[in-house]
This record gives sequence, C-alpha cells and structure tokens, in this order.
Amino acid sequence: MFMGVVIGSAVIPITLSLFWRRLTGIAMTTGAIAGAVLGLISWLIASALQPAGLVDFFKSTGVNDVEKHFRMMHHA
Repeated sequence: MFMGVVIGSAVIPITLSLFWRRLTGIAMTTGAIAGAVLGLISWLIASALQPAGLVDFFKSTGVNDVEKHFRMMHHA
C-alpha cells in the first residue's frame, strides 16, 4: 500500500505535463510532493481508524478493507 500512496500522488502532475503546456516544473514538483504528503496523512488516518489503531502499526497500515472483502469473497 505504501508504494501506491507515494507513487499515486505523481500521476496527475505527470499527466498534466503531457497535455498542458502552461504547467511549470515548480508547479509539477509542488503538486507531486503535496499529493504525497496528503496521501500519507490520509493513509495514517485510515490506519488509525482500524480496530487495532496505530498501536499495531504494521498490521493497521497494511490492512485494506477492499482487500479483506476480496479475500473473503474468493475463499467462500
């Protein structure tokens, strides 16, 4: 999940760099960094809302409800 959070934040700036001539390098870099920071904050908030909270950090930050439901559906 960590790689998705970090890499996913650069998708929009990279796409805009391909299709929008007025996008500057500073704006693209700032957008990617701000997206990564906001993504990490969102990820930690979602992890803190898991039953174990952030007490069991690795378990909470690696659990994805969609992933759990997917596994439950395919094992039934």
